[in-house]
Amino acid sequence: MKLKLLIALLTCVLLLVTGCQTTGTPVPEKMAFLDSVVGIYKGVIASATPDSPGTTNFSKDANGNIIGAYEYADEHNVTAKGTLKDCKQTGDSGLHCQWVDKYGTGDLKITFDANANKFTGAWNLKGSDFTMPWTGAKEAY
Repeated sequence: MKLKLLIALLTCVLLLVTGCQTTGTPVPEKMAFLDSVVGIYKGVIASATPDSPGTTNFSKDANGNIIGAYEYADEHNVTAKGTLKDCKQTGDSGLHCQWVDKYGTGDLKITFDANANKFTGAWNLKGSDFTMPWTGAKEAY
């Protein structure tokens, strides 16, 4: 009787352990896409002027999550800097991040080309539906 109970208990533990191995592991296609977006992109981060030159730098943190930093010329032609956090892949080639800088916070939604060599998208201030362009073309390493 004790042996049957022990075997049943071990079987349950084995089923629980093998069932838990599939949690949160990114699929290879998503990992490949996220790896491909890492880099420095030059383009436009529209603010007070629609053609403000900007630089966006996507990287990965210690956990493999996409993060970023950016800078652009504000309305006084002073370099404004910010960060991108909570970046999540959307669809096959999209990225949705939260931007934060001295002017506030909001959403950035961009779509990359097939090779992640350039992106187009838009940002908005938190709570606003009004969007402004944010673009970039990857610099060669």
